Amino acid sequence: MTKIEEIEKSMMHDTCERAFLFSLDGDLILPEEKDCSGKGSITFSEEELKHFEGNILIHSHVRNKYGGWTFTEHDINLFFRRKLREIRMVRGNIVKSLVHLDKGNCNHSDILVKLAEFGLLKNGDPESTIEEFLRSYPCLTFSEHTIETH
Repeated sequence: MTKIEEIEKSMMHDTCERAFLFSLDGDLILPEEKDCSGKGSITFSEEELKHFEGNILIHSHVRNKYGGWTFTEHDINLFFRRKLREIRMVRGNIVKSLVHLDKGNCNHSDILVKLAEFGLLKNGDPESTIEEFLRSYPCLTFSEHTIETH
């Protein structure tokens, strides 16, 4: 089991939102950040954000009014604006992943504007609509898997 898989498994029953940043080689870059306030997001310092580009952010969504079963507007904005290679979200035993591929035309600003225009994130449309929208871009890949519990 890789370090990333170990972290994901440890997040299955989180009651606080947690986040970790890994390199593409699976090395831990930034240790755990945690938020138990119930506000629905973790705040990163400017110094921490400098390390995001090209790396993998793993975070948990807890079962509260902010933690849905897919990526939030905040998650997607962070992914594009900080040029993450991958963002992973863990809730229960489900892991969802959004990866930026080295192919296709991927204008981050355009994607964010279109998401806002369609109101997919702001108007509470079903999560599957957000996922379907993200899957429509050839520069992105969206996937999910179940964490093995035995």
